[in-house]
Amino acid sequence: MIYGLDAAEFVDRVVTVDYVGRGVVKSLYAAARKLADGPLCGRAAELLSEASVVAVATGFPILRFGGAPESDGLLSSVLFPRWLEARGGCAVIFVDEGFEKVAEVGLKAAGAKTSTLIKVSRGVGEETLTSLVVETGADLLVAVERPGANKHGQYHNSVGENITAYTAPLDKVFEKLSRLGKPFIAFGDGGNEAGMGLIKDAVEMHVPHGEVCICPCSGGIASTTSATHLVTASISDLGFYGAMALADIQAYRQTLKNMHHAAEALFAAGCVDAFRGPNNLGVDGLGIDAVEAVAAILARIAAREK
Repeated sequence: MIYGLDAAEFVDRVVTVDYVGRGVVKSLYAAARKLADGPLCGRAAELLSEASVVAVATGFPILRFGGAPESDGLLSSVLFPRWLEARGGCAVIFVDEGFEKVAEVGLKAAGAKTSTLIKVSRGVGEETLTSLVVETGADLLVAVERPGANKHGQYHNSVGENITAYTAPLDKVFEKLSRLGKPFIAFGDGGNEAGMGLIKDAVEMHVPHGEVCICPCSGGIASTTSATHLVTASISDLGFYGAMALADIQAYRQTLKNMHHAAEALFAAGCVDAFRGPNNLGVDGLGIDAVEAVAAILARIAAREK
């Protein structure tokens, strides 16, 4: 116990601090926690610890920066294979067409050796995409800051703009496979991501544009796609780091050593901070030094419990 909290509870507290003042994480976490038996990162850690081959969907386009991929989601997703490989497993990362070069550079900088990357072409159908995911042999599905379709099947960013043209329906495929028995963890922070359909009502109530977007569909940004388990955090990456730290602290510590280098590589290849744009190393407005500091705190918490 640390300050009266077990490690998983403490980790949840740290990843749900509203570091950049968006004002929604408290409500979204409360809704997600009602659906879980315990701390969100703790349950995600259990699923991660049981997996050997993991399919990961990530990549969110930022329209105001020309559709460039945002750092949140991508950074943790290129670091995760390093973590998984340290445990004897491997990952298959799925990204949309146009994001593959950025992700490739990130994977290399993060130290991944045996994990692979799959580029999903625009306009690919769900049936074809399902076959691609199944062929990976994954025993766990993970979505990190991955767009989730609203009730009209449309994808949106946080300000209500339509990004469907940039987005393959990986969320729907992962959801379908989860209903067939494949575990699926979703990490999100704003309500428009894959998996957030589990708390759609809370998103519509508490998130700007949650119920009504600014595009012609008028269906809001709230995702309707669900997952086996949802982790809500103030920044999606932080939730993933929390789960990794709890699942295997030694592998996590090794992975942290490559965080700064991986972030530099992603930004050099065209990644952007969703709030601050290019050339501002960080995630969702939080500078990379601060991200590393929070990640290190998670390591200390997880280590104290072991």
